[in-house]
Amino acid sequence: MSRIMTDLRDAVESIKEHHAGKITLRTSTVQKAKPIVMTGSHVRRIRDQLHMSQEVFARCLHTPRRTLEKWEQGLAKPSGTAAALLSLVERRPDVLEELAAI
Repeated sequence: MSRIMTDLRDAVESIKEHHAGKITLRTSTVQKAKPIVMTGSHVRRIRDQLHMSQEVFARCLHTPRRTLEKWEQGLAKPSGTAAALLSLVERRPDVLEELAAI
């Protein structure tokens, strides 16, 4: 039996034992985060506050400059992940230096 099938079988057995009250599994409740709305002017404001050109800011974000340009012009919207990253950079600009080093 493959490793994946063995792990899956073990997981199903653990769930059955948990429901039968034989074992206690750790559970977590995760609330869905509200979507981050990032407008073009907001992206531009973040970049301006950092005193960076589009080219430099895009490189730090590991994003093509043209993509950043489209965000700023409102021709495209940052994905949820990109919007979260931009929001983090806005709150903690020091993160950008670490991000650029990756």
